[in-house]
Amino acid sequence: LAVARSMGFDHIKVLFTADAYISGSGLLMANMGYVDEVVNMVVASGVKCLVCIHPESKFKFDGLGSQSGFTQMLGFYEAFAAYLAARWKPDQIALHLMTEPFSNGAGGAEFEDWNMIYPQMVAAVRKHMPYYTLSTSGDKTGNIYGMTRMIPLRDDRLYYSFTTYEPYQFGFNAMFGGGGKFWKDISYVPWPVTPESIRARMPEMRSTV
Repeated sequence: LAVARSMGFDHIKVLFTADAYISGSGLLMANMGYVDEVVNMVVASGVKCLVCIHPESKFKFDGLGSQSGFTQMLGFYEAFAAYLAARWKPDQIALHLMTEPFSNGAGGAEFEDWNMIYPQMVAAVRKHMPYYTLSTSGDKTGNIYGMTRMIPLRDDRLYYSFTTYEPYQFGFNAMFGGGGKFWKDISYVPWPVTPESIRARMPEMRSTV
């Protein structure tokens, strides 16, 4: 937090794995103290906190895969929003509804069109956070194509976002086994790059190709 502040950042995004905080259509109160601890730490440092619901696959499959699961998930969102609103003000926190939404239907499709799903998620949160900043993304893991297919809501405190890992060799390097064959080809490329530093490193760079 201190480093982020020194670099000029005015907010910190904090990820909370949703399965650790949901119980039925409400909250698992035994774990909510961790939310208090972390958000208070961020706010006390003098920067704003973007609280991010960051689910693992099970939460997404359960909540976005069927109407019954979705109804239960909406209850969780309403309860989570009420919890946040009771503790922090709109100028202290914001809420990102879900990281990289997807479900386990055909082709990863949700049980219903995303433009029918996400407004209900927003509405559940707005019951308790009417003046807070919210952010959301499209479906299909939140990519830019999912976002551009969204029908915007009449909500001037709602931001739309997308996720990108391109170039994948950097953003998704773990999925390539630490970069796989690609990494060995660039492992000696210096940063920052100058013509002189490239020339000095050329023998090492070529040795792995």
